[in-house]
Parts: sequence; C-alpha cells; structure tokens
Amino acid sequence: MDGSTSTDIHLLNRFYADYDLPATLGIHMAEGRFFAIENATDSSAIIINQEAVRSLNLDDPLNQYLLEPSLHEIKRNIIGIVKDFNYQSAHNPIQPMAIELNSDPGSGRFLLLRIRNEDSRRTISYLSNLWNELSKDQPFEYFYLDEEFDRAYHQEIKLRSVYLVFSIIAILIACLGLYGLASFTAERKTKNIGIRKTMGASTSGIIYQLSLEFNKWVMIANMIAWPTAFFLMKNWLENFAFRISLGLWPFLAASLFALMIATLTVLYQAYRAALKNPIESLRFE
Repeated sequence: MDGSTSTDIHLLNRFYADYDLPATLGIHMAEGRFFAIENATDSSAIIINQEAVRSLNLDDPLNQYLLEPSLHEIKRNIIGIVKDFNYQSAHNPIQPMAIELNSDPGSGRFLLLRIRNEDSRRTISYLSNLWNELSKDQPFEYFYLDEEFDRAYHQEIKLRSVYLVFSIIAILIACLGLYGLASFTAERKTKNIGIRKTMGASTSGIIYQLSLEFNKWVMIANMIAWPTAFFLMKNWLENFAFRISLGLWPFLAASLFALMIATLTVLYQAYRAALKNPIESLRFE
C-alpha cells in the first residue's frame, strides 16, 4: 500500500463484483464512486470499506493506491470508500475489505440476483431453464441470502425456542404453586378475615392484604434473580461483536410481568375469601 514509501503489509478480505453490486445488495458509498462501465481504467482500480481505511490509517484514501503483492506487483488505485456493512455474522466484527472489478463474468463463483417475492417459484423455474441453456455442464443450484443469515444464527434461534418452552413451563408451575398456596392461606385465615370484616374492613382492603403477602415474596425473588440474569445475559452477549447494552428496563418489565401473573393467580382466591359471610368465617374451625 502506498502514496509514499510505506511497505507495510495488511490483509484485506477480497471480493470480486461487477457494476451492479450496490443496487443489488443496497450498498452505499461513503466517499468516491463505485465501478462504472464507461471507465476502462476501473479494471485496475479498487474499492475499500471504512474499516479498511481505519486499518490502513489512510488520511486521504482517494489519492492513495494499494500495491498488490503478486508476481508483477499490481498497483490498484482507490476510487471509492464503501460504507461498512456486515458481511459475516454479528459474532464477528467488521473486517477490512477490498472490492475488485470482475472483468470476466464467466470466472465468478456466485451470481447474485434480486428477485420479487410475488412469484418466486416461477422466477426460479425461469432462471433454471435459462441456466441450463447457457451452461449445460454445470447443474443449477441456488440459495436465498436470508436462509444463509438464518444458518448463521441457527444456534441462537434454537436456544430461543428452548428458553421459550422452559419459561412457559416454569411460569405454569409457579402459577399452580401460587394458586395452591393462596387457597391454603385463604382457608387458614378464614377466621382472621371474618374478624376483620366484622371490625369494618372492606373487601378491597382484605384482597389487598392477601395479595401483598404473596407479592412481597415475588419481589424478593426478583431481587435475587436480577443479578443472576444480568450475569448470564452479559456473558452471552460477549459472544457478539455487535450487541446491545443491558439497561434497567428489561429487568423492571420482567418484574412487573411477574407481579401481574402473581396478582392474577392469587386474586381469585383472595376475592372468594373476602366475600365470605363473616358469621360463617367466625364459625370456621
């Protein structure tokens, strides 16, 4: 690489493309331009991404060139800087990248096409027939880029399904336990509730007191779960080069959701106990 006398060696991921790559993949330029068919000199030019500019420490990249270490040491002028985009999974940071013009269409390994979703089967069938006419020696094989992205995050998708199932099971078990405990507590405090109603306690006040007793333990459980969840989520996010920052809102939302489930579970039993006739409650043994 040079614009002066530097002989530093830098490794760049190399991609070959034709003139329509930005329109096909929705890539945007940060500086300069992309390859143009009217510029014959573009065959010896090169385009790099913003991360490559930072890695090569270029102050004025459009007035620099890269020296390709080959048998003939080809100089490639930098004509454009493409905005950084993630061409690997989010587990990996964006790497320095160089795009060169593929002057021989027959030498490419892949052909990228943007198709409409309305009638994709008919489009694939047309492409297959066209391919078989032009290339009888090579079988027609294709894949969708969104499927490739799904494969890159297959492990996360699988974990999400497993966690979702076990979370639902855990919530159901917790609700059954709370419901049983609420039934037992309401029955054990039947006489106590009758005395309170005789002394003028309102139905809503009794429901509130019974619900508060359970919600107190739910809040204590949340205070124990918060540090554990934070530690586990932080360790999991460390596997990604691009990740969110853990704020307080997800934990507060989880606590409110847990309180809501606990309240709804206990509410029926508390309501039944509060509506009992005080005379029957006082006779309860």
